[in-house]
Amino acid sequence: MPTSYPERNFDALAREVGEAIDKDQPEVALDRFHTFAVKYIRTVYEQHFSRTASRDATVNVLLGEYAND
Repeated sequence: MPTSYPERNFDALAREVGEAIDKDQPEVALDRFHTFAVKYIRTVYEQHFSRTASRDATVNVLLGEYAND
């Protein structure tokens, strides 16, 4: 059973990006990289503000709040 988005760790996502690149699957690599980047931004946000980021908030909103703080 695949791991759901919140439980995915950075190592697994990075490995999936590398595997997709090795298999010449740029669309898959980009999708996995996007997931990695979003998860990273949410993690930084949550550590900075000491609260859970809303799953409805876009990355632009999270970065805007972070930059304005």
